[in-house]
Amino acid sequence: MPTATPAEPNRFAAIEPRQSQPLLTWRDVSDATDAVIARTNKTLDLFDRDLLLTGWQSLSRFKLLRDAIVQRSVTVRLMLCDTTTLRGDCPRVVSLLSTHAHKLSILGTRNQNSLNQSLVVADGQHLIFRPNMVQSSGSLEFENPSKSIVWITQFEVTWQQGGRKIFAEALGL
Repeated sequence: MPTATPAEPNRFAAIEPRQSQPLLTWRDVSDATDAVIARTNKTLDLFDRDLLLTGWQSLSRFKLLRDAIVQRSVTVRLMLCDTTTLRGDCPRVVSLLSTHAHKLSILGTRNQNSLNQSLVVADGQHLIFRPNMVQSSGSLEFENPSKSIVWITQFEVTWQQGGRKIFAEALGL
C-alpha cells in the first residue's frame, strides 16, 4: 500500500523581516502567497488578473484562507480584472464568499490603468509584488511597511474607484 509523502515545507515560511526574496516561478508565487496568508492577522488585499495562476483553486489555499477569516478574523479584499472564472475554477473561494461575505469581498474591475502589476499586501507590512500580472517573476517582503505603503495606497484608490462587486448569489450559490 503506497504511503502518502509528506507535504514539502514552504521555503518562504522562515524568511527574515525586511529581507527581499525573489519569486521566479508560479510555484514560488503560490508558496509565497500561502506564507503571507499564514502570517496575516488583520487585512489581506490582493490585486491580480484572476486567481488561476497563483493556486487559489487548491484545497490547501482554501483552508489557509478560511482559517485566516474564521480563526483570526482577517478581512480579505480581492480585486480582479477577470471574475468570469471564479465560479468554475475557484468554487472554494466562492463558497467562502457565500458563508463569510462580512469578511471577504471580491471586486471586479476593468481599471487596469492604475495597476498593471499584481500584488498581495497583508497587515500593511507583508508584500508580494509582481511587476507584470501575467508573469511569475516578482518579490516577497515580510514586515516591511515602507515597501508596502505605496501599494496599499494604490490598491485603496483603485478599490474606492469601484467596480463590480461580486456576490455569491450572482455566481449561483
